[in-house]
Amino acid sequence: MKFDTIKARIQAIILVMFLLSILNAGMVFMVLQKNAGDAQYINLAGRQRMLVQKMTKEILSKDFASARNTANLFENSLQILKNGDRNKGLEPITDPKILAAWEDLHSCWQDFKKAFDRYLITGNKTDLNYLLDHNLKILSLANTLTKKFEEKAISNLNRLKIYQIAILSFTMFLLAAIWWMARTKIIAPIDKAVALVMRVAEGDFTVKFPKTSKDEIGRLLAALEEMTERLRETLRNVVTSSDQVYSSSQEIYRAGEEVAEKAVRLAQEGEEVKEAEKAINNSVRAVSAASEQMVEAITEISRNTSEAARIASEAETKAKETNDIVNKLGVSSEEIGEVISLIQSIAEQTNLLALNATIEAARAGEAGKGFAVVAGEVKELSRQTTKATEKISRKIQAIQTDARASVKAIQEITEVISRINDISNMIASAVEEQTAMMGEISQAANMSAESAEQIREKIEKMSRAIKDTAEKGNKSRELSQEMIALANRLKELASNFKV
Repeated sequence: MKFDTIKARIQAIILVMFLLSILNAGMVFMVLQKNAGDAQYINLAGRQRMLVQKMTKEILSKDFASARNTANLFENSLQILKNGDRNKGLEPITDPKILAAWEDLHSCWQDFKKAFDRYLITGNKTDLNYLLDHNLKILSLANTLTKKFEEKAISNLNRLKIYQIAILSFTMFLLAAIWWMARTKIIAPIDKAVALVMRVAEGDFTVKFPKTSKDEIGRLLAALEEMTERLRETLRNVVTSSDQVYSSSQEIYRAGEEVAEKAVRLAQEGEEVKEAEKAINNSVRAVSAASEQMVEAITEISRNTSEAARIASEAETKAKETNDIVNKLGVSSEEIGEVISLIQSIAEQTNLLALNATIEAARAGEAGKGFAVVAGEVKELSRQTTKATEKISRKIQAIQTDARASVKAIQEITEVISRINDISNMIASAVEEQTAMMGEISQAANMSAESAEQIREKIEKMSRAIKDTAEKGNKSRELSQEMIALANRLKELASNFKV
């Protein structure tokens, strides 16, 4: 059995104490049994003295029957003293001194019994005198035998005392060894462990637990060492974490302040954006209204241009008719030449204006203004053309004879009118394109107005979100202050421990 555990040591101690108790009890039982036998032997030996005296009295009183019974009882007791009696728990005598005393008594008793037997038969006084003379001798020998038994009993008792002293000494030695082992292997390590644990309980985690044994206390100290190391590591982590929480909380606090400040600025900027959005919305709506008006103006121009093209077409027809008439009026061609020169000048100006109108039509943004100017010039030219036509009419009436000379001029006028018709058609086409473009511009303006409205709604949502952000920023600052206080508290608590 290995004694490297307290359990094994305690079991060994209990086993040793149990064995000592059994040994002590067995020794006591054996000695008591021996003493009981010695007491019976002493009692029997002492009774022999009484039987000798009784038998002598019975002989003197002539009570021979009783004397015979007493003699038989003495004989039986004498044999028991030597050979023992298993029924009574008496062992045969082996002690030489007691055997010698018994032999002396037995030898004297044989002679005494022979004399007793003869006396009972013959009644011879010689035998009686022998009995009376040897009565004291037998009594003395019986007394000697009794003393031998007493000496043996005393010897056994002394031996018991020696055994008891030896067992007691051995028990005391074992108790001292057990006490020493308990003191050094159990109590002292426990006291040391308790002292170290008390230091840990006071916050000193620098304690080192010795690892001197492999028993329960050694394992307990190893477990305490591991527990202390884990607690020490936990406290280090707590200190590190509290520092991190402290620094993080300060950063959160500063970030919360920045968030709150930025939220305030964003709220202010949001209000400004809302105002700007309102202005943009108003501008977009104004652009939309202006675009609608521009579309209406271009539509009106388109109608006027179409009307001018129709009139030009009719003028072309009339010019052809006039050409037929002028063919008949060739006589007035000389005077009509001047008029034709004037018409040619007007045609050149009209051509130039038509070119300007084409250029203006290419400009999408300023088409309305260009068309207004062109329309004015066309009207002026139309007026001059009308005046020239009236003059031509008067001249024709005056110089009907010169009609043939005007044929060529009328043909040229017809061509000019045709060109004017073409230009009017081109202007109408450009106006239609501008009308479509302005429609798209108006539609885009309306969509911009709707988008501006959506932007306004989103800005309002953003403003509410900014306010919520500001409130949460303030809340985060409050929480960060609480975390800073908690981190300081953790650092204060951790400072109470030695790690």
